[in-house]
Amino acid sequence: MDTEVLFLVSNKAFSIVQKNASEFGNEVEFRMNHENNSINTDPLHDNLVASIANKVYFEPKESGPVLYNLFGGPELQSLHPSSPECLLVSMKRIDAIVTYNAFGSLRNEPFTTEEPSPFKFSGLWITPAFFNHSCVDYNASWGVYGDLMVIRALKPIMKGEEILIKYMEPGEEEARKNYMRNHHFICGCRLCAFESTEVRGRVRRAKLQSELLDSLAKLNQGLKSSKSGLKQARNVVKKLSNLRSNAPNFNFSLTTPPVINFGSELFKYGHFSECRELLTKIYSIQKDNGNIKQAIGIGVNILRTSLALNEQQKVKEWIATLKADLVVAFGSVLPMQIFGKETLDALKLQGIQFFE
Repeated sequence: MDTEVLFLVSNKAFSIVQKNASEFGNEVEFRMNHENNSINTDPLHDNLVASIANKVYFEPKESGPVLYNLFGGPELQSLHPSSPECLLVSMKRIDAIVTYNAFGSLRNEPFTTEEPSPFKFSGLWITPAFFNHSCVDYNASWGVYGDLMVIRALKPIMKGEEILIKYMEPGEEEARKNYMRNHHFICGCRLCAFESTEVRGRVRRAKLQSELLDSLAKLNQGLKSSKSGLKQARNVVKKLSNLRSNAPNFNFSLTTPPVINFGSELFKYGHFSECRELLTKIYSIQKDNGNIKQAIGIGVNILRTSLALNEQQKVKEWIATLKADLVVAFGSVLPMQIFGKETLDALKLQGIQFFE
C-alpha cells in the first residue's frame, strides 16, 4: 500500500496472565533484574515468565524459535530459529525477554474501549514487540481486548515509514528517562530533543511542578464542599501554565489529574467559559503530542461545556471533531457511548443526535 492505513495489526497473545486488582492489596512488588540493573514493579512479571516457560517446555518447536528471536537486552543476543538452544527452557532469557518486551496494565497502562476492568494483566505479543517507541511522535496506538492486541494507525503512514508506538506516558520526564536507560534505548522525538536543550532549571522546575500539583490536589478536595478556594486554585493553575511558557504544548503538568479535576470543579460552580478555556489547552497538548485517546476524553467535556453555554456552533464543531478523533482512534464513533454517556444524554435533551 503506497498511501495510508488505519488498521495495522491484530495479534493474539503469545502468553498472557491476569489477576484481580483487589488481590494486590496496597503492596507493590519490587524485583531487581540483576542482568540489567533495572527494577521491575509489575507483580505479574514472574507469573508471565512461568507461563511462557511452560509453553516452551510443552511446545518447544512451535514456541522457542519465535520467542527467542526477541530482544533480551544487550547481554543476550537473539537466537536464530534454527539454533538448538531454541528448544530449551532458559529462565534467564525468558525473564529478560519479558522485561524488555511485555505489555501490561501495570507496566505501560494500555487503553481499551472496554469498561474499566478489575483485572490487571501482563502479556507478550510477538509482532508488537518489534515496534519501537516514540514519546510524542508515534504514529500508531495499541489496545488490548481479551488476549487480542489491536494496533491502529493514528495518521497516514507511508510505505517504508517506521511504525512507532508509545511505551509510556511522556509527562513524567525522570521516570521516562529512567525507563529508557534501564531498557537500553534512546528516543529522538521532538520532546526528547527539546528536553536535551533544557540544561538549566530542570530540577527546580520538576520540584516546583510537584509542589504545585500537590497543592492543587488539596485545594480540589476543599472545592468539593466550598468554592472559597477557587481563587487560590486559579493561581496555582496559572503558575503551572507558566512552567513551560517557551513550549506550551510540552507542558504536561496541565494534563495531570489535579488540573483536570480543577476543570470539573469550575464546571460544577458554573464557570463554563473558564472551564472550556482550560480544557481546550489540555486538549491541544494531548492532540499535538499524539495522545488522541486522552484528547477524546477531554473533548467530550469541552462539548459538554459548549452545551452549557448554549453555543450551538461550538457544539456542532466539537461533535465533528470528536467524530473524527473517534474514527482515527477506534475506527468507529460508537465508543462515544462509553466516553460520553452523560454528554449524549445532555445532547438528546436539546434535540441533538450525536450519531446522525
